[in-house]
Amino acid sequence: MEDDVKQDLINIWASTLELIEEGDYNQLKFLSDHTIHNSSIYSDEFSITAAVIIYALSKIAARGDLDVGKITSIVTKLLQCLATNDEAGYRLAQKGLLEHIALTDNRFNLYVDAVLQQARIKKGWKVYEHGLSVGASADLLGVSQWDLMNYIGNTTLAEHTGLRTDVRSRLDFARHLFSK
Repeated sequence: MEDDVKQDLINIWASTLELIEEGDYNQLKFLSDHTIHNSSIYSDEFSITAAVIIYALSKIAARGDLDVGKITSIVTKLLQCLATNDEAGYRLAQKGLLEHIALTDNRFNLYVDAVLQQARIKKGWKVYEHGLSVGASADLLGVSQWDLMNYIGNTTLAEHTGLRTDVRSRLDFARHLFSK
């Protein structure tokens, strides 16, 4: 497991544990969104699985079906495995958490699909940000143009790209083009 991924997972699972212990289940949804974003960046199995698990936990917690003792026990085990570089133990604990969620909620497969779809849309935005058209980006990632345009419309692309130009500079440039 790469160090960047490992550190991100430690932060995510520590935050998850804290939110569950505090009973702040509304924040799990925001953490889920952050985790989905990271899984789209790292594109490794550990990040994607963590995104699925946290998204599922946020859904289960919203309904009030969360077994806090069981979840905190497994998340603590995940953190211990990450701290000791026990990748096999981490995989086993992660599998146990997935199985527990699947037994708790029969809609688990829908959560997996939702997380993967959101990750594809976020990757589509990154491709679009690098200059491909919305249509080409959507086709490349297998998402609808409407979903991608909706996501792009809700982001502040100019803030992320650093390509902001003030109006005066743009006007001077246009005048220069037409003065020849």
